[in-house]
Amino acid sequence: MTSNAAGNDMTVDELIATLKRSSLPTVLTEGGDDIIVFRWMEKSFTNIGLSVLAVGGRDKLLQLFSRRNEYENETGVAFIADKDSWVFGAVPAEYEIDNLIFTWGYSIENDLYSDGDVERILSNDERHNYKIELQKYLKWYALAISRFLAGLDQGLGIHPNEILDNDARMQQGCELLQNEIYPDELFGKISDNYVQMVRGKSLFALLMRHLSYAGRPVRHNHKSIIEIVASAEGPLMKAIYGRIGDIFGAASNTA
Repeated sequence: MTSNAAGNDMTVDELIATLKRSSLPTVLTEGGDDIIVFRWMEKSFTNIGLSVLAVGGRDKLLQLFSRRNEYENETGVAFIADKDSWVFGAVPAEYEIDNLIFTWGYSIENDLYSDGDVERILSNDERHNYKIELQKYLKWYALAISRFLAGLDQGLGIHPNEILDNDARMQQGCELLQNEIYPDELFGKISDNYVQMVRGKSLFALLMRHLSYAGRPVRHNHKSIIEIVASAEGPLMKAIYGRIGDIFGAASNTA
């Protein structure tokens, strides 16, 4: 196996059958932008022939982790998962295992956003406008997260454009339910730690509103920024690479 997204369309049972046939040290990731990020990991661990396989989502990844006794081989398997809403609390004890690595932030995009200090690309005016929109979005996000943590489905995957460009949608999303109190403390916590706590894809989508608008001299897209930052191996990525090296008893080529 090599770094690919082939596992995205496979069931958990099919993935287990594939892993049983592999003799390579393997890292399983969720999917999506992970392949852009972790193909650089394969390059950094060519000395052991490391294989990275995206499995098609966090739920599938955690299922594969729970069933790891069915396919683990002598070369070993490691797992990299987004922390998701556990960033607001703690990772459950059953997942506190050495070969399961969680991101520092909500997702791998958050780790890269931090590693690359990507807001430095913004001009002064763009940064000013970005911060205004960020605070507006966080007003909605903090309430949505509060409800999500309480067990309500709040559609956290809604694109920020649908919130920021639709006053009615914003107003509706910020209306308190009966006997509900706005989570001011949570809002403050997220505002102070938004790079870590705002859903990574949403954070990049907010940033792209100010880095890809028509008429900007250089227009960016989030995937190209992610690739550039991932290839540079900042502190958070180096920490993940260090964990991978410890799991497989190997040093990164770039260490």
